Amino acid sequence: MLRRVIVGVCILFLFCGLSGCVTDDTINPNNGKSDQYTVVSGDIDKVNLSAIEVTTHWEITEEDANASTTFNESGFYHAYPINADRVFYTINAVVENIAQMMLDEVRITVRFYDDAGIVVDEQTEIIIDFFEDKKTQLEVFVEKDEVPLFDDISSVRFQVDVQ
Repeated sequence: MLRRVIVGVCILFLFCGLSGCVTDDTINPNNGKSDQYTVVSGDIDKVNLSAIEVTTHWEITEEDANASTTFNESGFYHAYPINADRVFYTINAVVENIAQMMLDEVRITVRFYDDAGIVVDEQTEIIIDFFEDKKTQLEVFVEKDEVPLFDDISSVRFQVDVQ
């Protein structure tokens, strides 16, 4: 009887200990990864997006000076001061050609969504003559004054299309 209990405890220990060893992040850390901010889809077998960062920036001009101070907060931050003169998001990512050949044109469409999953804004960046094994920086700006539903943005998704 004691032997069965010990074997049962060992099996339970092994099952519980090893059940979390392989996750989607381990198998595929960038392509198709979904988290609070990003989903990457499309031709992800040819182009990889990594090191994706979303930052909220706001500037406040000093009343007594002609200078302004810029503040930064990671993510889509909606609690910036009401007296901010300029508010904008930057979305940065590293784009890598993993297709083993030159790509004539890569279109990366960046869509911004609200909590209900409705598109609030969309921008497309184009990379021409993207050489094999090359990396480049993607940087997208979204200005509060240019997007009526700016404060509703809560997530971003990337669609990669190779032409």
